[in-house]
Amino acid sequence: MILWWSGPRWLKIPRYDWPQQKFRVPDEYMQEKRIVVHTAIVKDDPLIDISRFSSLTRLLRVTAYVLRFLGKLGGKNTQTGPLVAAEISEAEEFWVKQVQRGHFHFEITRLNRGQQIPAASRIWSLAPYLQEGLLCVKGRLEQSELTQEEKHPILLPRSKYTDLLILHEHNRGFHLGVIATLSRLRERFWIPKG
Repeated sequence: MILWWSGPRWLKIPRYDWPQQKFRVPDEYMQEKRIVVHTAIVKDDPLIDISRFSSLTRLLRVTAYVLRFLGKLGGKNTQTGPLVAAEISEAEEFWVKQVQRGHFHFEITRLNRGQQIPAASRIWSLAPYLQEGLLCVKGRLEQSELTQEEKHPILLPRSKYTDLLILHEHNRGFHLGVIATLSRLRERFWIPKG
């Protein structure tokens, strides 16, 4: 136990009185061994970095051009010239699906499998369902005279995309107040705690 607490006795004497002992490393340890290690780093960088955009219009236009280009690579798209409304709508749907997958992946997976969302889910009370791949909510407006889009708005969580959408609607409504902006948004979208 003394060796553990204080080390060998010769450590307590001056260095020049230490015992001279030649230590020889065995030859098998002296051979050079090369170990090759291969690593692969998978970086999931998005093709379009939404954090670099401050305008919904610009984000949707850039996305539409990227989707057009990807369509040309696959031989599906032959569109040229200015963007058309359908391409902007496709870009908007792309971002809504991206945002929903990022925040509600578990719920979307269960709905795709035909399973119920557990009551513990934070969106369970909204009675969400999938409509053409988009997560929509049911509500008390089922029997109303409203359009299908207004009865079953698309669910959007708080995100950079949602912030851009809110700012876009605020500007489009000539800087109306919070209630007016939220009212315009609720014609198509449901933002929890919005």
